[in-house]
Amino acid sequence: MSHYLRVLCRSDEPLPRVELASFIRDGWFFDTPPLFQPAMDAPEARHPEWDRFEIHPPGSRRPVVLHHASPDVLAESVEEVLQTLRDAGLEESHSSLMQRIRESRQLFTFEVEPLQMKEDAWEMLDATEACVARVRDGVVFVAGEGVYDASLQPICRLTSG
Repeated sequence: MSHYLRVLCRSDEPLPRVELASFIRDGWFFDTPPLFQPAMDAPEARHPEWDRFEIHPPGSRRPVVLHHASPDVLAESVEEVLQTLRDAGLEESHSSLMQRIRESRQLFTFEVEPLQMKEDAWEMLDATEACVARVRDGVVFVAGEGVYDASLQPICRLTSG
């Protein structure tokens, strides 16, 4: 079953797939380089507008799929995250976080299969989420867990664990 990790960003500056691929390649997360779809040298990898990017870690049967949301999906996701925070009773104590989420201009969603992920792929995923949050002024939302800053430090937790 897929698991979705969302990075809600206040910056509306485009993030071409080639920049993400370069970050992952240069991070030396794997013994052999991962494959990307589209490939780094493909013209569409440089295009600022996109909706899907696949990262194929070596030895994994399933890719990590990164989605760049349309404005409609962004609006729905922002409302869903805000409602989750309200339902957790965090509206008053985390009003500045709620405002920050309302100001989101981009949404990047990482789709992963947790049972298919090896340790090096998790390391790449964490670093890439943090990178996106850092370079596009974002926060990371993990359903059932909480909201994290660009250093992956918790801003708020949705569980008591």
